[in-house]
Amino acid sequence: MMYTGEFCYNLEFMHLAYSATIISFLGGVRWGLTLAAGSKELPNWRNLSYSVVPSLLGWTGVLLEAPLGYIPISIGLLTTCVIDIVWAGYPTWHKILRLLLTTGACVSIGLLFKLKLEHSKGLGVEEGLGVEESLSKLSAKYEVEKGIGMLKEKVGLSKKDKSASED
Repeated sequence: MMYTGEFCYNLEFMHLAYSATIISFLGGVRWGLTLAAGSKELPNWRNLSYSVVPSLLGWTGVLLEAPLGYIPISIGLLTTCVIDIVWAGYPTWHKILRLLLTTGACVSIGLLFKLKLEHSKGLGVEEGLGVEESLSKLSAKYEVEKGIGMLKEKVGLSKKDKSASED
């Protein structure tokens, strides 16, 4: 996002949308656990409403957009993690995995928020680059670096040629 020195708002939106998808999936895991044949978890109001609420939190975050969108998505990730660890029904390996993956997701959102603050010097709106503009700027930077490398090679060769001709 920041390789070119510009903040790419399209990538930020994609990150938030992906986070919303993850939260929706976590609700679906509970839904599947509850409705599976022979499950110890009953399909009651608590289990089924918990299955739907994470999706609502995630998509609320997407609709609010950044930086407000970080709030319901972060709350959704953390709340589902705590509930999945505390409530019965999940094996120990799943609880450990949930804790590790939730930590990674929250760190990722925190870093995105930090980049947003550094770029905009606050939470005001500032024009950024879209994906296509970022890629073209990155491509142009690569071409310039490649050209400089070629010039250095030529200068290095010409210096060698001069020293060889002086001998």
